[in-house]
Amino acid sequence: MVDPLGGSYYIEVLTNKIEEEMQNYLKKIEAAGGLLKAVETGWAQEEVRYSAFIKDKEIDEGKRIIVGVNKFGHGRKPDAGILKTDPQVLEYMKSRLKRLREERNNSNVRHCLETIRKAAQGKDNLVPFVIEAVKSYVTIGEICGALRSVFGEYHSKL
Repeated sequence: MVDPLGGSYYIEVLTNKIEEEMQNYLKKIEAAGGLLKAVETGWAQEEVRYSAFIKDKEIDEGKRIIVGVNKFGHGRKPDAGILKTDPQVLEYMKSRLKRLREERNNSNVRHCLETIRKAAQGKDNLVPFVIEAVKSYVTIGEICGALRSVFGEYHSKL
């Protein structure tokens, strides 16, 4: 069904309100110099911190309901123990990765990574190249490494 609420006036009002608020927020980002400048100056991080503060405050005051956290819980404190994984899991995963790298077509892997690097230097959509690389068993780490070799790595100046 295209419109299950049949063009409900109230839903349209809410949709328009969300759109207006989003447009206003985009204008704030532009006024801060654009998203890149907003991140570089710390403005974006401060916005995220403030938003998290408001959300936590609303949860603490019961203005925002989180089932099982501030409403409808069982009354017991959650076990906040640190999750410790079995060291054998790490060794098992390392052996799987080693076997993958031995059994895959590594010349195809090198070709995929080079294709990603070249595409990243231009304006091509990277998604098809990444999908092809994944189908060829190129790891996420290898793909990220290829992209880092072109784009570098962001380090906050704050």
